[in-house]
Amino acid sequence: MTPASPVPSRRSVLLGSGATAATAALALSPLSAAEAEAQVRGAARTGMFAFGVASGDPTATEVLLWTRVTPEPAATPGSGLGRAVTVLWEVAADEAFERVVRRGRTRTDAGRDHTVKVVVDGLEPYTRYHYRFRALGQVSPVGRTQTSPDEPGTTHALRMAFVSCSN
Repeated sequence: MTPASPVPSRRSVLLGSGATAATAALALSPLSAAEAEAQVRGAARTGMFAFGVASGDPTATEVLLWTRVTPEPAATPGSGLGRAVTVLWEVAADEAFERVVRRGRTRTDAGRDHTVKVVVDGLEPYTRYHYRFRALGQVSPVGRTQTSPDEPGTTHALRMAFVSCSN
């Protein structure tokens, strides 16, 4: 008969986890300000929608869509440069955009740092949608979003994410 292996204490598990996290944090070196600026300038040169797309603030019938356009390479974030641009947006029930349910247009310029925020309404509760933007002949990556449920007395699963920057 072999003796049972000891069960680690809560304290030793927490200390081990902390040491592992500290080691991982030290292994990841932060970018210098010059390196970060070079990455932003590089992204601005790679296309109209190089900074991607995002969605948020869903209700049962609305969702907020976001992107940033770069009308020319000099229009980097915070530069105050670049011409005004009309941006078209579309929301579809399918990824191929064969069933577009909402579309519209908006303008952005250097005064808004070429960002686009659109509140899309008239959507169905608890439904997944795909969205994209178009400007100056280019199309953004396709994003996916979902409206929130609207069923009194019904509890749905809730997933949350939290992101923070220590700087």
